[in-house]
Amino acid sequence: MLLPKPFPWQREVSTPWSPVERSARFLTSNEDCEKCAVSWPDGRLLFVEHGRSPERRTATWQDRLTPVWKGIAGGCHLNRPIAQLIEAAGFRMERLETGYMTGPKLMTFTYEGCARPA
Repeated sequence: MLLPKPFPWQREVSTPWSPVERSARFLTSNEDCEKCAVSWPDGRLLFVEHGRSPERRTATWQDRLTPVWKGIAGGCHLNRPIAQLIEAAGFRMERLETGYMTGPKLMTFTYEGCARPA
């Protein structure tokens, strides 16, 4: 069964907190992240995202499984280099922590941090 797109929490809002709420979906499209940097030039982007593991073997399996995973998980990517995507979209990192959460390594390497438009 495919999950619906967009997810219920992926909504447009017009409040000062919009950049934070949009971070739940901005990596669906790097264009969304770039719009966020332009729309709130004095804001902060708080994010918690799972993504590409720094371990070569795990990353190789993430690459292999992502095409199937996207189909069953609503477009979710296991192998996105989150920090690089955020910086490429015009942000600079203020704080970044990475590590594995409890669970399968393929799905649990997490990036958590804060970034501001560069």
